[in-house]
Amino acid sequence: MFKGMVLWVAIAAMLPLAAVPQISGEEVQVEWGEGCFEGYGGVEIYYQYWRPDEPIASMVLVHGFGEHSGRYDYMGRYFAGLGLASYALDHRGHGKSGGPRWNPGDFDYYIYDLKSFVEMVKELEEDERVFMLGHSLGGTISLKYAMTHCGDLKALVVSGPGLGTYFELPVIGRIALPMLMIRIMAPLLGLVAKFLPNMGMPGTQIDPQYLNHDPDNYNAYADDPLVCHEPMKMRFSAETSEALLWIQDNPKKLRVPTLFLAGSEDILVPPDCVRDFYEKVTIEDKGFIIYDGFYHEIFNEMGKEVVYRDATEWLSPRL
Repeated sequence: MFKGMVLWVAIAAMLPLAAVPQISGEEVQVEWGEGCFEGYGGVEIYYQYWRPDEPIASMVLVHGFGEHSGRYDYMGRYFAGLGLASYALDHRGHGKSGGPRWNPGDFDYYIYDLKSFVEMVKELEEDERVFMLGHSLGGTISLKYAMTHCGDLKALVVSGPGLGTYFELPVIGRIALPMLMIRIMAPLLGLVAKFLPNMGMPGTQIDPQYLNHDPDNYNAYADDPLVCHEPMKMRFSAETSEALLWIQDNPKKLRVPTLFLAGSEDILVPPDCVRDFYEKVTIEDKGFIIYDGFYHEIFNEMGKEVVYRDATEWLSPRL
């Protein structure tokens, strides 16, 4: 997919905060590779990596629902250009990993797999310094991971994390579903999921053109055979609803420095839900940025340079 960042490893460590690496068309020498490891319950989990010659730390990339690590090639090369050994897994049931397609038996299976992955990265790099970036479902997974394994991460960036959802009403149209309604619906979803775990949830199929404004990117998504083009399944919806509520109810458990990012025109995750959770988080080392006019995939938007720059500025002093 996309190529290239300038390698600024030593320079970034010495320059002031404003002088951060910029996205460029130049290609950096990056070692790419792939592999598999054993996830929870013996499920084979696929991963890939992008490494500079001498990494200064590691970055774990956690993708969103229905997609896979292959869509993060640009991001992996970018962070490799900053001196970070970038690793991305395919969640169970996603991409090239095993397991029931897009429908885990338990949300925490994602957490168990990610824990094994982080430990593997630390061992491979012989370095305990790990950063994480999670998008959408990956943001939800990353937040719960950070809240239950706070000692594993130096810092976290989440993009459009699934902290709320929309609901389509006949005349009114799309509205952000109040948290009270999610609390009422979650046990009902769980009950139905026991009998119909693979039933598709009406209205949950993702329309690629509302992911971002880059037609090359969202058309590639639409044509990607490894991407889920189906409605979300009942068991997945029930499991993610429970995880969303757990995160919303436990903001004090987030003790990892965290940057929250969202697009103002995100029609998959209400940006106000992201802001509300950010305001409940009690740690001082946190940040929130909303990008005017951006859809859900802010790191794939036409104006993504500003998003990468903001993330880099925030990460640089923590490196």
